[in-house]
Amino acid sequence: INSSPIGLALVISNVNFENPKRYRGGELGGDEDYRNFTQLLSELDFELYDYNGKPTQDLTQREMEEVIREFAKDKKHENYSCCLVCVMTHGCREYNGYATRLAGTDSEPGDGVSLNWIIEQFSESDLYRLSCKPKLFFIQACRSDTSASKRTVERTSHRKKPRLDQNDIYIVFSTIPGKFSYRDIRGSYLIRTTCEVIREKRDHEDLHSMMT
Repeated sequence: INSSPIGLALVISNVNFENPKRYRGGELGGDEDYRNFTQLLSELDFELYDYNGKPTQDLTQREMEEVIREFAKDKKHENYSCCLVCVMTHGCREYNGYATRLAGTDSEPGDGVSLNWIIEQFSESDLYRLSCKPKLFFIQACRSDTSASKRTVERTSHRKKPRLDQNDIYIVFSTIPGKFSYRDIRGSYLIRTTCEVIREKRDHEDLHSMMT
């Protein structure tokens, strides 16, 4: 890490959903997580990415895809040492599998942006600006099964499977496949604890040591 800023960071935080009855509790602690994590990134000398001058909060599913696609291709990556993506939203596990889907504000339960698709945007061979550079992902979302997950997979089963090049990619999940992820008015355990630990130990431990 020898650049300043050290990297470009995209933080997506979805709190206000079009159908709050289906996505209950999304607002609880969401703003606190966003404030805490973006403040940490500023302390670590990351540049926070905005999309056409707008904050990347409360994005629809299509907006999430557009922002992630444009972020991955941003020319600034060429001059920085790493990049970071954090997504805080509702999520679920695809039916009969381990892939995680991350909800936009208009996503139906069981639907959302595939995490595999997100990672694929950063592992294409033509993204030379990010070649051999750490690509960090923090995912604060449930990964549980839903009754709608089977319908989602049946709708999308014709799609080509993603080609994932895992080199230089580090992923932090708030929970394991099949389980829920919780947060309260203080924010989520993952974001709150990550911020506390990194602030305390960043001068003498590497990221993997701090996260395990």
